[in-house]
Amino acid sequence: MQTADSESGASGYELYYWPGLAGRAEFIRLIFAEVNQTYKDVDDIAELEKISLSTQSEGFPNFAPPVLKNGDFTLAQTPVICRYLGAKFGLMPEKETDRWIADQLNATVHDFIAEGCLVFHAKNFTDEYCKSIYLVFLH
Repeated sequence: MQTADSESGASGYELYYWPGLAGRAEFIRLIFAEVNQTYKDVDDIAELEKISLSTQSEGFPNFAPPVLKNGDFTLAQTPVICRYLGAKFGLMPEKETDRWIADQLNATVHDFIAEGCLVFHAKNFTDEYCKSIYLVFLH
């Protein structure tokens, strides 16, 4: 099983995500940009398949990209990766209550993005649902 202690490998950060898409990986890229951290984008479909839940044979399974890898440590799920990098790079508040508020904000942003994606990617999408999303988030 992978541990955070094994993340100090010489290979550096690798960010696995679909080719040509910003999507959920963009939040992770923004954190790297904020702290001026180099990383490698990995968008090769064969590599993405190797690291996904359906074919991964070692370590803790990753559901789907984006996946962050550093040495033999991997981590999936955008909000979790953002929380991890925020703590790693000193972007989290010092006060515990403020850290929980930051975590709440992180979860809220990703909930909002997930709901917004439904507008473009949902199946059997109804006019009523579209109107409710519009009223809640855009007004």
